[in-house]
Amino acid sequence: MKLLLSVALLLISNLVLAQPEKNILFNAFKQGIVEVEAKKGGNCTSVAIIKAAIGVHGVDSVFKIEKKATTNVVTLKDERTFEISDVEIAFASTKAKFIPGDTIIAEVKKVYEYALLCFAVLCKSEQQLNRKDKSYEYVVDKVNTGYTTSEIYNLLGLKKIYLGDNPSYETLKQYKNVLVWNSAHAVYYSEGYYDEAADKNTPIEKIENLKKHHWSFGGWLKNRGEPRGAQVIIK
Repeated sequence: MKLLLSVALLLISNLVLAQPEKNILFNAFKQGIVEVEAKKGGNCTSVAIIKAAIGVHGVDSVFKIEKKATTNVVTLKDERTFEISDVEIAFASTKAKFIPGDTIIAEVKKVYEYALLCFAVLCKSEQQLNRKDKSYEYVVDKVNTGYTTSEIYNLLGLKKIYLGDNPSYETLKQYKNVLVWNSAHAVYYSEGYYDEAADKNTPIEKIENLKKHHWSFGGWLKNRGEPRGAQVIIK
């Protein structure tokens, strides 16, 4: 009887993992192709952390934002506050190049629009923390060029649990709303699957396929393109 129960639970678990499309974050928006001054870049880390943050805290709850007469006051979970203008939000939203899903679906549209706001706030946070002497436009360009994956959670004031260097697939499969990276790419990961960019043929992939689609020569020599690190975003 115990054996039959164990088999049944395993089948149910596999069935759940086989339906990642039920996680709206996988398809509400995708990483697009950004235009940066350096001619080379990508905001995969920003996309991944925003999805993980929304997955944990929900739409409209990653941070507090209060509308004032001429600006908006943002308060992050770590209690850091700063102001961001409507002009800055509009600018960053355009430069993010997020590709929306089916925005006819109200929930998809809501996630997509909130993700753009999250990106604008993330960039403003970077300016306030590390680039006060630079323009907001400059900072958005630099974030789009790429950001240190292990540090980006700070820009949204998030809490995280680090799963260690070179986390195994078995370790990863215990978690959802995770920022995972290897030597070439950073992705949003949840319960066995990761989010691919808009220009890929398959929008959702099993985490074991990350090394097949995203790898570098140096990374392959170090650990054959396997995940190098992972952070579980928590409340």
